[in-house]
Amino acid sequence: MPEQKPYRLKSAVKEDFDKLRNYDAGRDMYYFHRRFIRILKELPKNENVMILDFGGGSGLFTSNLMKKGYTNISLLDLSPIQIKQAKDKGLTNVYCGD
Repeated sequence: MPEQKPYRLKSAVKEDFDKLRNYDAGRDMYYFHRRFIRILKELPKNENVMILDFGGGSGLFTSNLMKKGYTNISLLDLSPIQIKQAKDKGLTNVYCGD
């Protein structure tokens, strides 16, 4: 069986998100909050649980988790632009890479 290629190359995804100077402004916040509530139901009640926000972008999920009391969160994203936006929100434990 031939090796399956990813749907989109990592470099193309990074390039697209690097173009977004204000990712949060273009979000459908109603949809975001519905997803966020669904995710909260799946998380442990222990607010010290370790969470990795993989592909966390501008930190919208991470910042909202922190508002709910979760403290042990790391964010990882490919885009330096998105990482800057997360850091501009005051988030720590924010990493750029894959």
